[in-house]
Amino acid sequence: SKAARLAKKVTKEDEITDDFILDAVSDLKDLEGQFGHDLKTELEKQVTPLKEQSEKAIIYKNTKKELEDIEISLIVHDLDNLNEEKTNSKLRIEELNKEIISLSTDNSKCDAEVSSKKLELSNLNDKLHKNQNLLLEITKEVEKLNGEKNIISERKKYESEDIKLHSNITLLKEEEAKYTSSKFLLNDEIDSIRNILSEKAKESSNLENILSNLEIDKNKLYSSYNSKMKVVNDNEYRIDVLNRTLNNNDNYSYAIKSVLNNTRLSGICDTIGNIIKAKDGYENAIDTAIGYSTSYVVCEDEMSAKNAIEYLKFNKLGRVTFFPLNIIEGKYIDSSIYSKVEKCNGFINIASNLVSYNDKYKNIILNCLGNIIVVDNIDNANSIARLINNTCWW
Repeated sequence: SKAARLAKKVTKEDEITDDFILDAVSDLKDLEGQFGHDLKTELEKQVTPLKEQSEKAIIYKNTKKELEDIEISLIVHDLDNLNEEKTNSKLRIEELNKEIISLSTDNSKCDAEVSSKKLELSNLNDKLHKNQNLLLEITKEVEKLNGEKNIISERKKYESEDIKLHSNITLLKEEEAKYTSSKFLLNDEIDSIRNILSEKAKESSNLENILSNLEIDKNKLYSSYNSKMKVVNDNEYRIDVLNRTLNNNDNYSYAIKSVLNNTRLSGICDTIGNIIKAKDGYENAIDTAIGYSTSYVVCEDEMSAKNAIEYLKFNKLGRVTFFPLNIIEGKYIDSSIYSKVEKCNGFINIASNLVSYNDKYKNIILNCLGNIIVVDNIDNANSIARLINNTCWW
């Protein structure tokens, strides 16, 4: 190489001439140019990956910001829905709290009275404990005085003429009499306190019994309230069913109407409420038994349901429940149970036998009504329910 050749030339001092110097300068310039080119090539190799990493970082940052904006929009939407549900729940809770406050008023009064009696009982126990301690101290003092009295009596044998000793004995006797009197008084007071405690304990027991009875009454009231609310809800639903019947099913949601009226959706049959007809006299019973299922949409298969769901999602029209004919299976009452209930008083029939429909929809109808027993009144319905240990519609 030129560097080696230059080094070789420099080692020979006797050959250094003007030509040698010119050659050396030329070689040095060539080396400088080659080194700069290599350095530039190395830097370009390092800059290219760094540039690619920078572009990826910018793309990641922009994508992350877009995702955060989307996530914030979804969270705001969910928060609006949750706030609406929270408001409705609060209103319902306030109504129930008013009922509970009304039912709990008497209970609160009894609780306060029981607490007062228990406090009074506790104070009497403390007073009894203090008097017992005082009685114990007095007893110890009397025993001490009796000991001193005995000592003085012994001394009296030897110092019968000692006036001072006689005076002490007299004082001790007086103190003994005083403490004995106090002891009797304390015993009487302790007996009185014990009697009071016994009476208070009886009162406390009576109040606890009253409180227990109030608690039982409160539970009965809650049970009665819940039963009445169920009746109210059932009546409201029946009114709603009758209104829908009067309006010729005009109460279907916009989503259901959109599916039924869209001719581009294949495999859509009709709502369950439109594919059945109750026999005369059993319209209300069938409407009550079928419930909200009356607005479910019957379709040919699951693919028809999926297409309709995609249509609803894409257009943001709402939700609809679909019953595909090739998936839904019928429900039945066990033959052993049926043989029992058909002999019971008030038994009319199975709900699915009280409607007319196209055989094509048999599994749909049996799924909704095949395990529901229709009875003439609530008393007979309860009797049958107890017999089969289940809940029936009537």
